[in-house]
Amino acid sequence: DDIIEASDGIMVARGDMGVEIDAAKLPFIQKKIIEKCSVAGKPVITATQMLDSMIRNPRPTRAEVSDVANAIYDGTDAIMLSGESAMGKYPLEALKMMVKIAKETEIHLDHALYRGRKVNKMDKKNISNQVGYAAVYTADQLDAKAIIAPSITGFTTRMLSKWRSSIPVYGMSPSISTVRQMQLFYGVVPVWAKRADTTDELISSSVETLKSGKYIKENDLVVITAGIIPEKIERGPAKYTNTMQVEIVK
Repeated sequence: DDIIEASDGIMVARGDMGVEIDAAKLPFIQKKIIEKCSVAGKPVITATQMLDSMIRNPRPTRAEVSDVANAIYDGTDAIMLSGESAMGKYPLEALKMMVKIAKETEIHLDHALYRGRKVNKMDKKNISNQVGYAAVYTADQLDAKAIIAPSITGFTTRMLSKWRSSIPVYGMSPSISTVRQMQLFYGVVPVWAKRADTTDELISSSVETLKSGKYIKENDLVVITAGIIPEKIERGPAKYTNTMQVEIVK
């Protein structure tokens, strides 16, 4: 727990863990780490020997396919190749196979069930938790086309990602480093956006940026959530996510 709290993200490297931990205990520990990271809102990567046989063969074993899928069902934010792409004979095929498995698995994810299990474990006094959950739940109930999350640091986007929305979350940030970091967050599409000076400007510019990029279109219903500091945003990022707004794109 202390390591997760101090970290920006966690990698579950099963190969390294297997040196220190009994192999029979690894599946349980992997699930617990992913669960703890998810509750904490920290991105988690599952790696090592995901499609190991594809270092030598053009197709994975059925057990490897199940391993990749189960990591996604557990709630991992990202899955990673290592030897398969670094020194394998079929790096491109391994990448395509991992993408194919991920896309097929995500079709069958029960996002509402996932949120229901997690809501009992969250800090109910945490404002960001409550606003993030409310934004995802509202978007789901209204069948929104997008959740828009302007964020300088990426914090708001992390708080949304942890709820595993079935609706695309667009993480908007003027910081290139934040945009890069958000690529690891589950369900998040990172988009660079200009910095805004007021709340109204922040919301309108975010919507216009997504419209011009053809992510959303006129008459789409969207949910916007952010950490807003009263009066001027330029004083720095908010300390928590505190705002939610529902808009119809004009």
